[in-house]
Amino acid sequence: MNESGPYDGFWSGFGSDLGEATLVAGALALFRHHSCHVRGCARLGRPVDGTPYLACPKHHPAHQGQKRGVSQTTIHTAHQQRHSSTA
Repeated sequence: MNESGPYDGFWSGFGSDLGEATLVAGALALFRHHSCHVRGCARLGRPVDGTPYLACPKHHPAHQGQKRGVSQTTIHTAHQQRHSSTA
């Protein structure tokens, strides 16, 4: 073959896949680092106060009810209370 150097064939072939494999492995490691610590749960977690663990909204002890179970009026009222207390 007519490569321009001894490593050109490598970087044009198999070597080009190394960068893609690194990105996939990094994404998997990042997901694993930030996922819920409950065995078998694949959701992203947030810190549980006083522990080194992460828990998703389903398993977090401070979570109350469904994540999307809040009405628009509740959100609007909380927003108004927040801004009226800072003014």
